[in-house]
Amino acid sequence: MDIIVTHKNTDFDALSSLVAGTILYPDAVPVLPGHVNDNVKAFLSIHKDFFEMSSMGEIDAGLVDRMIVVDTNNWNRLDVPVILKDKKDLKICLWDHHVEGDIKAGFRCQKEMGSTTTLMVEEIQKKGMKITSIQATL
Repeated sequence: MDIIVTHKNTDFDALSSLVAGTILYPDAVPVLPGHVNDNVKAFLSIHKDFFEMSSMGEIDAGLVDRMIVVDTNNWNRLDVPVILKDKKDLKICLWDHHVEGDIKAGFRCQKEMGSTTTLMVEEIQKKGMKITSIQATL
C-alpha cells in the first residue's frame, strides 16, 4: 500500500501537495493529519466531495510499503505511527521545498523555492497529466 502524508497543522501548500500527489501517484492514499489550519478546514468543509482523504487511523501501518512525504522533511512534523519510521523496508519518496530535514528518502525532489506544490505541478505538466478545475483552483 502507498500513502501520501504531509505535516501537522496542514496549510494550503501541504493540502495541494497531497492532492498533486494523488495525480502523480494515482494508487496512493492521501492521508490528512489530525490537525489542519482553520482556513484549510473551512475549504475542505465546503469542497469535501471533491477530495477523498483518509486519516492515519484508517490505515493499517503494517501494510504500508511506500510513503510519499510532501511539504516537510522532518519526522517530528508528520502525524504517522512510529512503526513507519522504524520500518526497514519502507520506501520513501520526498517532495519538499524546504532543504533541511531528517527524513532519508530513496527518491527526493527537493528544491528551495516558494512551494512544494510548484515542484509537483511542474512534474505533472512535464508528464502531460490532466488536472480538474477544482484541483487547479486549490
